[in-house]
Amino acid sequence: MYNSRLVIVDNIGNNTSSIVEDKNINPIIELPDGHKITQLWYNEKTPNEPNGEQDKLEQFNFNIKPGAVQFIKTIFPPFSEIEVFAKENSCTIDANTYGLHSTTTIDFAVVVKGQMQLTTENGIVKLNEGDCLVQKATVHGWINISSEPAVMVFVMLGAHVPKSFKIKSFQDPISGREL
Repeated sequence: MYNSRLVIVDNIGNNTSSIVEDKNINPIIELPDGHKITQLWYNEKTPNEPNGEQDKLEQFNFNIKPGAVQFIKTIFPPFSEIEVFAKENSCTIDANTYGLHSTTTIDFAVVVKGQMQLTTENGIVKLNEGDCLVQKATVHGWINISSEPAVMVFVMLGAHVPKSFKIKSFQDPISGREL
């Protein structure tokens, strides 16, 4: 469940399609509280050139350039476990503000496993397994409200945002690590 298999189909010579890559990808970010993020694909611009290689981000970032595309899988531990972890590490967390951050992207998200809660500055929505969401450059936070690890996949498209948009970086409230 923690590792991901990525199969890439591309155009090859004579404009025919072929499986060009089939590999396992490990999470690139593993936070002490159990969050795991796997970057499956990233490109600076779309569409990608035939036989094009994936671009590399120097450092993982939720705020990608306009026109870029990022495909990620995130595993969220149950919030009840995060609360225990926080208490053991002498931290106080609040479900209404936990993990709030912004993305300068249009996100297409699917809950693959579990139940998730999306918190925004003006409301909360609960999503069940199979539910889909489109998010347009917002401040938000995710909480797994189920008792088992939850899995979500996201396709993030870099978007132009107003100059007045305030970027709020994701900061792990327990370790202080910024993503």
